[in-house]
This record gives sequence, structure tokens and C-alpha cells, in this order.
Amino acid sequence: MSTPRLPAPPDPPLRERWADLRPGDRIGRYVLGDEIGRGGMGVVYRAHDPALGRDVAVKVLPADAHGDPERVERLRAEARAASALDHPHVCTVFEVGESEAVAGPGRLFVAMALYEGEALDARLALGPLPVAEAIDVARQVALGLGAAHRKGIVHRDVKPSNVFLTTERSPAGGPCVKLLDFGVAHVEGAPLTRAGTTLGTIEYAAPEQAHGQVGPAADQWGLGVLLYEMLAGRRPFDEPYEAALLYAVLNLDPPPLRDARPDVPEALAAVVERLLAKRPEDRFATADEAAAALDGVLSISGPSAAPRPAAARSPRAWPAGWSRLRAVLGSVTFVVAALAAWAAVARSLPDEKHVAVLPFRSVGSAPAAQAFADGLAETLASSLTQLEQYQGALWVVPASEVRAQGVGSPSAARRALGATLVVEGTVVRAGGRVRVLLNLVD
Repeated sequence: MSTPRLPAPPDPPLRERWADLRPGDRIGRYVLGDEIGRGGMGVVYRAHDPALGRDVAVKVLPADAHGDPERVERLRAEARAASALDHPHVCTVFEVGESEAVAGPGRLFVAMALYEGEALDARLALGPLPVAEAIDVARQVALGLGAAHRKGIVHRDVKPSNVFLTTERSPAGGPCVKLLDFGVAHVEGAPLTRAGTTLGTIEYAAPEQAHGQVGPAADQWGLGVLLYEMLAGRRPFDEPYEAALLYAVLNLDPPPLRDARPDVPEALAAVVERLLAKRPEDRFATADEAAAALDGVLSISGPSAAPRPAAARSPRAWPAGWSRLRAVLGSVTFVVAALAAWAAVARSLPDEKHVAVLPFRSVGSAPAAQAFADGLAETLASSLTQLEQYQGALWVVPASEVRAQGVGSPSAARRALGATLVVEGTVVRAGGRVRVLLNLVD
């Protein structure tokens, strides 16, 4: 007869595991209210700041972590990382400090802005988001990540519970988004973990994080998983066991997004596919570029892009399809003129301006999309070449040379071609409309 297995003892009460704090206790100058959230890095309370007469959110390191120097330093790093960012899509940090004896000696806390609304994971519990709203949320997250990356900060834990949808409205009409919890962020020049360790949430961790290699592109992967989940109602890799999940992330392609959500525009599916590229170098060059691509998709696929009445065709009208190309080339002409004027007056530019136009990236799955983007890049390079006679030290690298050298990034253009100015471009095509996003890199 086998011995019956006893049931596992119940988890200890939340107060025993996490904190000995009660509503009305003070930590620093803040009077604590109810608990509003918890995670691996601490407990979050609604609190009141009597000095300034405002409510705030206060994160307190758990009592059982008091003797863990690494967790204490990581919470300090979160505060330093977030406080270095003054951005509308990053949670504002007011103060980091240590508690007084009444709350337990040495208890570290972070006081942050308190927002009204809900976390994205709570919203996703109700089902997928409308396409336009999902794009807008992802775009705002990408902008917040871009601000962090410019400060040398990699979030490393982009997931729905760290994305807060406030009751404020964004310009697109959806919720204004705040990126939360830099508790596992990597701050350039201040590593806090041993080489080869992995932090973050495995369901949203990039393939390279499995090897302990984390850069800004890893946050793009998390953004891709987030956007896929907002649209499909499930993650692209959702295996029930950690080993199977890790294998899928490293080796398998996600199920096509449009199979799960047929109303997703092809251009948006292409953005998600690029965010979820296995190799970091195959994702967008920056989070800002990802935000620009999402903005382009939103502008041509969102609710604001309502059909316009067809204009009467004049006897000299261009053939069908050419009107869009003419508008794009008109934009290119404007950019050439603006670049010429800017280059002539910008005192900070080098005396010799060597300009390289990199191959444009195409967002869209139509077979001719990349050829169309390549043609635009060639047109822009050719137009810029005509300015050489008016700019004393302006030299434009021939497009054929850029292709021959296989140059695809500003750093490669400088190294292989001696370029000091680089023009990057992304072409977004969807719904019969074309948008060209250009970026000039010094």
C-alpha cells in the first residue's frame, strides 16, 4: 500500500511573505494606504505625500529581501534608471530612500507618480485590442524604450504588467501609456548581474537573452511579443513548459499573425515579424525606428484614414498608380531641398560632407514592395548628387557603391565608405497608400 501524499501546505499570508507594513504606517514622509500591486522586486502601495498634498505610488523592497545586497542594489538601479528618463511614456520617479525605524530599519523604497487606469495585462484578460489601439499602445511603448536606450538603459522586461494604460488620452485617441518597472534594467557602465545570467520574464525574453547577451534590440523582441499578444489574444510562443518554450523561441517561427487575426493589415504583420526576428541585427535599427514604422501603419490603417471621395480625373491625369508615386517623388524633392538648405547652414557638420543613402527598408509583404523602396532610394541618391556642384565639399556616395559594399547601417557606411552623413528610409505601403519615413544621421 502506497503512502498517501499529503497536500502541500498553503502559502503563508501575503503579509508574512512580503511586508509588515499596514495602512497608516509612514515610510519616509509618505503615509501608506492599501497595497495596489506586487512583483519580484517589491510591494507597491498607494500613499499620500502630506508635504506636497498629493497621492503617490510607493514601492517597498520585501522584508525578506533586506539581507540580499543584489536585490537592494537592483531596486536602487531601477530608481536611478527611471529617474534619468524624463519622457511622457515612462513612469515618473520622485524619490528613492530608506525607511525609518517604524517601518523596519534599512527598508528601501521608491516613490513614483500614481496613475489612474489599469495595467495592460488586466485589459488583455478581456480579449484582444482593436487594431488601431494595439498599434497606438505599441508605438508609445517603443517611444519610451527609445528614450531609455538613448540614456544607455535596456529595460529587459517588456511585458503587459509593465505597461500601464492611463485614463489620459493619447493624440490618437487611445489611452496614454506609461512604461513601468525598470527593476531588471541594464544600465550602461553599471552591470549588476554576473555574465551569462538571464533576467526578465521568459515568455517575453529575446533569444539572445538565453545566452546572457542583452542589448537594446532585446526590448524590441519584448515589444513584438506584446504587440502580437494584443492583436491575437495570445503570445506567439505559448508552450506550457519552460524547456519547450525556450526551444520554440530559439528555433521556431511564430504562427502567422494574420491566421489568428485576419483583419490585421499586411504592413502591421510585417512590423511584428521584424520585431520578432531571431537575430538582433534583423530587427529595427532603433526603437524609435520601430515607433516610426508603427506610426506609419497607424496613419494609413487607423480610423483616421477614412476613405476620401475620388477626385474627377483631368485630361492630363497620370495613369492609375502613378499619382501616388508622383506624390512620393514630390516628397523626395522636398527632402532634397531641405537637406541642401540645412547642410549649408549647419555649422556643426564636418567641412567635408560625405553623404550615403542606405537601402530603404520596406514594410509590407507585396512582392514588388522592396523593389519600389529600392527605386526610391536610388532616386533620392541621384537627386542629391545634383547638389554637389552647389555645395563646395559635398560628395554623395553612388548608390551602386553602397550596394557593392553591402552597407546597411550608419556605422558601416562610415567605416566602409567614409560617410559623415547617412540617410535612412522606411517605406510603408498599406491600403493603397504609401508613406516614406526618412532619417538623417550625423
